[in-house]
Amino acid sequence: MIVKLPNGSEGHTTLTWQDASAAFSLCGGGADLDNTSFAMALALCGAVKYRVVGSMTPAARFLGFLANVGNSKDEHAVITEG
Repeated sequence: MIVKLPNGSEGHTTLTWQDASAAFSLCGGGADLDNTSFAMALALCGAVKYRVVGSMTPAARFLGFLANVGNSKDEHAVITEG
């Protein structure tokens, strides 16, 4: 999705299935994920999805990703409130 960033420029907040697959593979090494590894994979997905938003902290990217996946915030809300 193309979004307007806080600095006025446009950026893409995209997480492809390849990105997500790589995150889960990296955190689990092909094995089932325990709770910690699952949380790390989700955090990595958030970091990738919102990497273009320099003003967001890693924690804000993770929480924003969870809010977006849970349908409580769209990308614009995550970026402007993140």
